[in-house]
Parts: sequence; C-alpha cells; structure tokens
Amino acid sequence: MNNILIIDDDESVRDLLKIKFSNTYRIIEADNGISGLEQFKKHNPDLVITDIIMPEEEGFKTIIDIRKINAEVPIIAITGMVHIGGLNALEIAKEFGADAGFLKPINMKEIEKELKVLLVNAKV
Repeated sequence: MNNILIIDDDESVRDLLKIKFSNTYRIIEADNGISGLEQFKKHNPDLVITDIIMPEEEGFKTIIDIRKINAEVPIIAITGMVHIGGLNALEIAKEFGADAGFLKPINMKEIEKELKVLLVNAKV
C-alpha cells in the first residue's frame, strides 16, 4: 500500500482527502510545512499533497525542502489562491518542483486520476 503525505493547515481539506483515499492508500497528515517535512523524513511517503498557503512554513518552501531530500517523489500542490503577487500560484509551485497542481475546492475525480498517474510513473 502506498503512503501519501497530506500537508494542509485546513483540517477539513485533510479530512476530505483522507476519506477519499484512505481505503486505497496509507495516509499521513501534517498541518503545516514544518511538521510536513518532519513527517516526510519519518515516513518517506510515495507521494505528497501540499497546500501552498499555510502558517509557519508555506508550501513553496516545503516543496523546495522535499526536493532537497528526494528529487523524485511526486508532489501535488493545492491552493485556494489563484494568484499570489500577480503570479499564478500553481505555476510557481511547478517551478519549485511540484508535478501537478489543483485549485480548491478540489475536484476529487481529477486529483485521484492525477495521483494514480504520478504513482504509476514514479514506479518506472
């Protein structure tokens, strides 16, 4: 069973993703980038879903920190903010190393499809 790390300060988002994926994947949770990095180091997940805007450490830095540890693990960025400082937040996340990005509210069918593709490609 694959391990998925979900990093989001919004407990309802973590719960939604956990409910959707917990029958198929082992879910690890963190409520900010700092604890997310700790969980990443502890559990070495097969895929990471991270929010962009969080307290204590935002998702851009979290993506960069994860890439320093593991350049290959698939990362999906999620955010409720389309633009940050006039720039597209999901495009910025991809520049920092995210493999995919989704706006909140999350389309569960689309994220599930992308998650499966990323996990299959990571096994190659």
